Amino acid sequence: MPGYVGYMVGTTPDGAARRRIAFNQSLAFVAGFFVFARLRGYADNTGIPIRYRYPVEVDHWLFNGHDPVVWLQIRLGQTGRLDPLDYLLVFIYITYFVVPPATVVLLWWFRSRMFPTVVLAIIGTLYLGLLINFIVPTAPP
Repeated sequence: MPGYVGYMVGTTPDGAARRRIAFNQSLAFVAGFFVFARLRGYADNTGIPIRYRYPVEVDHWLFNGHDPVVWLQIRLGQTGRLDPLDYLLVFIYITYFVVPPATVVLLWWFRSRMFPTVVLAIIGTLYLGLLINFIVPTAPP
């Protein structure tokens, strides 16, 4: 326990080195994310035509000729009225923007040894998606 308390206040011989490593890892994550965001802006301007149709065709293939978006809208969509399902779905959508950064922060605080692996996985996933978007630009649903 004394070693842990010493680490928290920075009195262990390697306390400064650990803080510097954590800072550098965090900086790499933030820099990687900002570079991704900047490159994402170029993905729509490659000159490659944006694809609209193939996701619909895949949906029709998967759902026996039916469009699942239309099916869901007929059964769940009600114009001009919000119900608890609408709020739940908005909440789930928002988690896309909150959960990955929150996971990174929590791991940095509580499981710092896992931090580089998770950061690499998140940044790698972002850049893989970006590469696919450059190669096959697709309009969102």
